[in-house]
Amino acid sequence: MASFLRASQYKEIKITRDSTSIFIDWKTIDFSYYESIFSPVVTASLTYVDTGDLVRSNKSIDVQERTGTLLEALPILGRGKETVSFKIENASGELDFTSAPMIVHDPTPIFQDDNKESVQIRLISKYSVDNENGNLYKKYYNTISSSVQKILTDELKIPNGKLNISTTSNSSSISGSGRRPFEVIIDAATRSLSSSGGPGFFFWETKDGFHFKSIDDIISSQSVETYNYHNAATSSLDDPITNYRILNNPSYKNNSNLPNDLRIGLYRSKNVSFDFSTFEYKEDFFNLSESGFKTLGNNTDYSDAFNNKENFSRTNVFILDSGLTNPGITTFIDNNERFYLPQSITRYNLLMSQVLDITVPCNLKLKAGDVITCEFKKRTTGDLSSGSIGQLQSGRYIITHLCHYFRPNRSFSSLRIVRDTPGIYTNN
Repeated sequence: MASFLRASQYKEIKITRDSTSIFIDWKTIDFSYYESIFSPVVTASLTYVDTGDLVRSNKSIDVQERTGTLLEALPILGRGKETVSFKIENASGELDFTSAPMIVHDPTPIFQDDNKESVQIRLISKYSVDNENGNLYKKYYNTISSSVQKILTDELKIPNGKLNISTTSNSSSISGSGRRPFEVIIDAATRSLSSSGGPGFFFWETKDGFHFKSIDDIISSQSVETYNYHNAATSSLDDPITNYRILNNPSYKNNSNLPNDLRIGLYRSKNVSFDFSTFEYKEDFFNLSESGFKTLGNNTDYSDAFNNKENFSRTNVFILDSGLTNPGITTFIDNNERFYLPQSITRYNLLMSQVLDITVPCNLKLKAGDVITCEFKKRTTGDLSSGSIGQLQSGRYIITHLCHYFRPNRSFSSLRIVRDTPGIYTNN
């Protein structure tokens, strides 16, 4: 098996403005591609070296019609007229945006002398530009997932084949209020409940399209790859084991923060609500131990004191909007936040209990939102004959951020991975 680490092939990198297309794959010295479950758009950046011999200026740019650099002669202005299509391959697969070119923004010279210049170009997806051009003023009355699909297909003209939308169990009145479509959908994600009743959705774009998925559905996904971390070196880059090694010492960005967890009410919160239509005042409590959340690990151990009925570390106060967001005259409470908000706050924050950054050989099959399994070696002076994998750090993780780096002699993927609970086994 060929090494995923070796240099990838630029099958095509082409910049186009109006009817002029220039291939710059042989000029490109650096290419990076980014996805994140916290971002509704994919982005990329590339750096190329230009000696001024690629394109001839037209008279509106240079009356003498001399050749010049792409930046000046094409020109590249980053105002929506230039696109970049690309296709990059390595042993793990391909990254193909030839049929969906990305749009240039922020072209920046990073080096210039009399004979050449290096330029960095940042790229954004087409739908990012469409989103910035569209403000919503409509109201949507349906299940949240149905409204999200309608916004994406009707307003942004995204084909159904590019949509992966989990069904929500709750409905809500969604008002555009002049906001951009992605902003409306991200807000709706925080108010959504999965078909099984679990809180918390994410909305993001990958190379395959757009995803509106619940945390429950993400966690229930099969692990797409297994990576291992240990210090023993392999004899060759072409050793298949190398393709699934964690190359760096994992960098922990968060490994539980007790004061912060208590401040957000992760373990136990008090919820107070008042309904103006009935003058009803209610108090109740939400406990993590009684949530029934699906988790990536199985170790949910924390102090019993946090479940004490006299203790709560956060109070949520709700003034219920009876009938205010519904058509007609009614006292119905639309998507009562007293039920979903305490759960949602806990669910999102629990998911980020363990956060670490790892680097692996470039794997173009990976996407933001994928589940991977990581195996960390047991550190012990005892007998490892019955197993060398540590059972607390090892287990299933979600990829939240992903960057594929392509360099002249190496290709690798940088991942931020998270999980809600430690342990190699799940509670499911």
